[in-house]
Amino acid sequence: MEDKDKREVPREENEDLQSNAAKRIKALGEDKDDAEEEEPIKVNKLANFWYHYKFRIIMISAFAFILIIALSQFITHQNPDVSLIYGGPQYITPNQNQAFCDILEAMMPDYNGDGKKYAQLNDLVFMSEDQISEYLTAAEEQGEDVAVDYLTNKQTTERFTYEIFGGESVICILAEDQYE
Repeated sequence: MEDKDKREVPREENEDLQSNAAKRIKALGEDKDDAEEEEPIKVNKLANFWYHYKFRIIMISAFAFILIIALSQFITHQNPDVSLIYGGPQYITPNQNQAFCDILEAMMPDYNGDGKKYAQLNDLVFMSEDQISEYLTAAEEQGEDVAVDYLTNKQTTERFTYEIFGGESVICILAEDQYE
């Protein structure tokens, strides 16, 4: 470039301290009054709060939700007047369970004296070895493919034994094989 194409920019004493924008304004010959004023940045306080505290808010909300559910279940829990156990290979549907408890509640007195009659039927469905073999042969004769979960059956049998010897249940309804 030629020397006459270069524009002479006046230098000040504090040139090193000036920003690039100020140097550009002086080089282009613009006045500071002509420069656009920057608008202040608007900050959304709620978004800023959420950005910084979202994990704490989520954790506190989850803890509060679990605490409210646990307290509501604890407050509405009823101690049963009669506790029953069913042990056998047949499943009891919730409707059958409720119908049996309703009939029993109509016939029994209020044993714990709280003014409410409440019967609770816990069903433990498990099979003995003979029942499992009968079930498998019947399924084979019908051409069905079935599988038996021996681990769950064993765990339910152990739970049944603990419930019987624990003495919490007043009445036990058992299939013949489970009784033996």
